[in-house]
Amino acid sequence: MDAEQSETYIARFKQLSVHQQAQAIMILNEAYTEAQSVLAVEQRVGKDRRGPHCGTEGAYRHGITRGLQRYRGAKGCGRTFNAASVSPLSGLHHKEKQPAFAAAQMR
Repeated sequence: MDAEQSETYIARFKQLSVHQQAQAIMILNEAYTEAQSVLAVEQRVGKDRRGPHCGTEGAYRHGITRGLQRYRGAKGCGRTFNAASVSPLSGLHHKEKQPAFAAAQMR
């Protein structure tokens, strides 16, 4: 989004009623919390992108699943993984519960 679009959205936001502004802020806060949780989980992969199954470095991006970046091992076993694969989040199937669960794990 460029600066002009951003200014347009802010101007329109100011035209909303107080109730509508409160609803918008609540929605934005939820989206921001979810984005923070996903970022915190994805940081677990690290710069070396070491595969959790074989331990080989250099995994490459291989799509996105459930909002998380997927990786495939480059030289090792070739299995796919994401940042949650070796965390308590790996068995959690309800995407809407992942941000809350991830935030609880970070405490």
